[in-house]
Amino acid sequence: EAFKKAEETAAQEKRRALRQQEVEHDTRVVALQTRLGAGVKHAARQLEGRQKEAMDEAVRLAVLQAEQAAEQRHAADLEDAVAAAIHETEAQHRHSHVELERQLLTLRQQLHATGRSLKDIEHEKIDVTARMAEDTRLAAAEAAAVVEARWQTQVRRMEERWRAQLQEVAQGRVSLHELIRLSSDQTAPLSASEANKSEADAFDFEHCTAIVPHNPSAAPAEMSAAPRTASIAVEKAGERVRHLRQLYDAAMAGDAPESVATSSSALAERLREACSELDAAQERCAVASLRLPCVPVAAAIDGFSIAVDWLAADSADAGKYHLQWREVDAIAWSDSTASSQLKVTCCTKAGLRTHVAYEFRVRAAATAHSVWGPWSAPSEPTKPSLTAAKLPSRPLVKPTAGGRVAVSWAPPQLSGRLVQYELQWKRAGADSWSEDDRATCIEPFHTTDPLQLTSIYVFRVRAELQGYARKTWTECGPFSAPVRPTLQMAPSQGDRQEGVRGRVAAAHQRPGVWSRTKLMGLD
Repeated sequence: EAFKKAEETAAQEKRRALRQQEVEHDTRVVALQTRLGAGVKHAARQLEGRQKEAMDEAVRLAVLQAEQAAEQRHAADLEDAVAAAIHETEAQHRHSHVELERQLLTLRQQLHATGRSLKDIEHEKIDVTARMAEDTRLAAAEAAAVVEARWQTQVRRMEERWRAQLQEVAQGRVSLHELIRLSSDQTAPLSASEANKSEADAFDFEHCTAIVPHNPSAAPAEMSAAPRTASIAVEKAGERVRHLRQLYDAAMAGDAPESVATSSSALAERLREACSELDAAQERCAVASLRLPCVPVAAAIDGFSIAVDWLAADSADAGKYHLQWREVDAIAWSDSTASSQLKVTCCTKAGLRTHVAYEFRVRAAATAHSVWGPWSAPSEPTKPSLTAAKLPSRPLVKPTAGGRVAVSWAPPQLSGRLVQYELQWKRAGADSWSEDDRATCIEPFHTTDPLQLTSIYVFRVRAELQGYARKTWTECGPFSAPVRPTLQMAPSQGDRQEGVRGRVAAAHQRPGVWSRTKLMGLD
């Protein structure tokens, strides 16, 4: 019975467990059915949305296709319009071309009928100008011959008069001191009846009086007016140079007159000879005491400008300077009105061609006597540089006590760590830089050891930079202004130039660089 009872109890528990499993299974089935229904509804909604988007995209595509078709039709219409306009323009151009050819033919017929072209007229104008210049030159030569003859006559009369007076002194009629006193009191050694009142005779008369040193306080003979014949020779040579230069420029431009049958090379040779004659005539009139102590020094400032510096003439009478320039291997020198009236010993010439070498020369004048000194030798050929900022700046030089020179400069504007500088110097006009005349330093300034007081020096600087792999030297920067060492502290050439240039060291400029005024507008 117990066993049966246990079996019944087990069977009841089993049935209860089966019923519970069935309930759970039914519950899971209901949940799965519910979840499946929700998923089906969600999928239906998504499908409906995607169908709607597809319909919208189809509508948008249809609209775009319609717009593209309209644009294609519009482009086709524009192409047709452009083709029509081009065709009409070509027709008008052909018509205009035909009309212009007809007018040109008419003009050619008219020119042929008159027998003269515009080029012939221009050539005739040049010929007339050349003939007028030649006539002027001949007239000037005749006038110079007349003036020289009158001057020789006056000199001869002066010599005869003084010879007679010296004979009186030799015979004891008049003492030498009395003769000198009388000569000093006289306002003119010739009487009014002997002197001509013309302007040329008045000039020659003054020159004749300058021959005799009758006044001890008068200017020395070297500072007197140059002889009239030498002045006339300079004027004639200058006129010939200007005339030949006009013909040479016209020949090089292809506009030379037919009467000038000389080739450009022959004209160049004649122009070169005329320039040599002009230099020789100016050299004969030059005053030796106004000679410059060294050649001018040129240094590139930028891609279109070159700075030129020189030392003043040793004579205290030097009051102005005349600067000339030319391209290397050019025949004639160029200048301007401003460049012939410089009051200082520095100038910047602007408006130059980049990568073209130029050379410069200078002469001094005595303001009180209006006479010129000889031309200096040409400077070293110098080119304007667009890379001047990538090199050490132009050194600023100042003589100090004991024959030393203080030099300063600005560093180059380059990437890389600066290692050191090398300062080099040489005598002005020397051909090479000596290995002994140089010094290295870390800072952008240096004071040299005592230099020779009788020499004139120029300086330049280069820098050593540390790159990624190795050290490299830059090219040497521009030359400094010429400087002459002194025993005692004195205002240097650079200090005298500061009054004109203005010493400006602002934060926005390269450190240590002084601004330089472009004098007299020499562009």
